[in-house]
Amino acid sequence: MPSARLSLAAWRGVLGDDPTVGPSPHRDTLHLVTARTGRRYYLKRIGQWRKGASLADEFRVLCHLRAAGLPVAVPEIADDGRLWTGAADDSTILLPERPGAQIAHETDPDAERICTRIGATIARLHRGLASYPHALTTSYHHDMDLGEAAKCSPPGLWDETAGPLRNRIEPLLAGLPEQLVSGDLNSGNLLLARGSDGWEVTGLIDIDHLPTGPRLYDLAYYLSRQARFASGSAEHGERFLELVPRYVAGYRDVYPLTDRELAALPAAMVTAELGCTGWSQRLLDGVYGHDNDGQNAADVEVGSAGVRWLCASYDQLVAAVRSVA
Repeated sequence: MPSARLSLAAWRGVLGDDPTVGPSPHRDTLHLVTARTGRRYYLKRIGQWRKGASLADEFRVLCHLRAAGLPVAVPEIADDGRLWTGAADDSTILLPERPGAQIAHETDPDAERICTRIGATIARLHRGLASYPHALTTSYHHDMDLGEAAKCSPPGLWDETAGPLRNRIEPLLAGLPEQLVSGDLNSGNLLLARGSDGWEVTGLIDIDHLPTGPRLYDLAYYLSRQARFASGSAEHGERFLELVPRYVAGYRDVYPLTDRELAALPAAMVTAELGCTGWSQRLLDGVYGHDNDGQNAADVEVGSAGVRWLCASYDQLVAAVRSVA
């Protein structure tokens, strides 16, 4: 982001004169900015590949969620009253830093309580999104389509994993309750930090897709990414199966899940991870014209391992979810 310092001039009223700026340790689309007051922000590049809600829609939704008590990062308004600076296909926004980080909470001694709190936070997010009073000007519908996920999966993965389960999985995904959802609630977008009562969820970031779709998707997507941990060893797999009911119970204590949604959760997890791995495969193949930055091959490998574990452990996942009922 060569024009980072030039872009910062748009937020002089927030940052003061001569803020410090440097690369972010998280990703190359971010720069870490420290204002004269010492408060920290991220300057985020919004390129041509942005998917989902417009910046205006995202801002309004985030303001609504913040008012509902969710730990979101609402973009700062620039001095000229805009949300961004720069050209439409290469703009930047300024976000306040949220405390916390992504942690490998599955191995923490207090993992059961952490997982319960994560499930409850996802439910609070859904409750907040369900009460958003306006229509989005730009959005899309997210389908949990197993057939579409199969088309993009890496060579051979479908046949050895989800294909044999298709007749069990696909019927469960039809007709699930729908609402506005995050659409990208992976573990990297949920931050944790230690508080006075143990680990707490301190940040929900990158809530910018905002499609309408099955509300189960966000919980299934988050859990499917944790299955990448489970695929690491037999011990990790057993631990994840022990923790799945805690996520589900935490969610259900805050926001209801129907019996159909509970029954569909393992199927939704398989579909979510297969779809994400297929997306990485398409990026690797250059289908969408994105730069292949070397991470896509690793994402395909780890995602494929997650799909294999989810399908091999499908009956155990069903039993784990049923134990909450």
